[in-house]
Amino acid sequence: MSASGPTGLLAQVVPLDHLEAALRSAAFQIQRDDTGLTVQHDHFVSRLDVVYPEPHVSDAVPLLAAVTVRTELPPELADVFDTPSTFSMANRAAAGGALTLTAGRPFVGVRLTIGEGEQASVSPQMWALHAQLLLSAMTTGAEALLGAVRVQLAVEPESTSPSEWRPEHFERAHGFLARWCHCSCVPEERSLTAEFSLADGPASAAGHPTALWQMAADQHPYLGGGLFCALSLPQRFEDAEVLDRVLMQLNVLEMAPRDLAPHVGAWTRGVAGDNPAYCYFVTNPFQGTPGVIGNLSVWALARARWAYRELSAMGYPARITD
Repeated sequence: MSASGPTGLLAQVVPLDHLEAALRSAAFQIQRDDTGLTVQHDHFVSRLDVVYPEPHVSDAVPLLAAVTVRTELPPELADVFDTPSTFSMANRAAAGGALTLTAGRPFVGVRLTIGEGEQASVSPQMWALHAQLLLSAMTTGAEALLGAVRVQLAVEPESTSPSEWRPEHFERAHGFLARWCHCSCVPEERSLTAEFSLADGPASAAGHPTALWQMAADQHPYLGGGLFCALSLPQRFEDAEVLDRVLMQLNVLEMAPRDLAPHVGAWTRGVAGDNPAYCYFVTNPFQGTPGVIGNLSVWALARARWAYRELSAMGYPARITD
């Protein structure tokens, strides 16, 4: 859908009326046009656009639309993030978008691609999750990153509100993964760890590189309690500067309107410090959204295999270890 796209089709795939009403109820200043919404914050502006997906040849579900959210940082904030390492540092606290750089302009970005059967008029449950992700990106995505930086710099105190994600959420995720994914999976009381094979198709992890998927009840330094998610890839980088540049490139690729898992987090350094990881944080209200725990895991598997292929094509394969 271009800037002059048909509003009738827009309403079927992405009901902007719903998003606009939710934002107005939260007292945001909104501007509306045929293909998107603009939200005015105190220090920056967030723009949501519905666009045509890129043409693709695939046996996958046909794509109907892509939705992007971009919050460009004002110059005084943009100057703070002047190296790839500062981008990686900020993106550890992603909760509704990745700090991304295109054409020399930093912004916090989110992208959802909507396939046939996922549009609001056909799947209200999927739309409920998509809408919550988009609203989070529009209202708190940039503020979550910047707020976490302020906490780290001791400009304001860390939030200590508790996580409301309970053992049954992780048991539900374990049951879902056991049915639908070929992986090893270990649930604990307040967390879950799974290992995904990076081979295309229904392969086991044996003999193939694997990615590590982790979810845990945790606290965001600025937003408080919620669910922390991390997808760690097996590639290792001896040069931290090279890794940070690759992470920036992955975040740019994620914004393309392609057949990719929803991009609501950010690529950053993994726990080991020398590997790529995709991290994001969902707040407590998400735990009441039907299907959230299963979709997060399915998206993680799809993203792991996509990113592994991209990194291998860049010349960064992973070794298979025992």
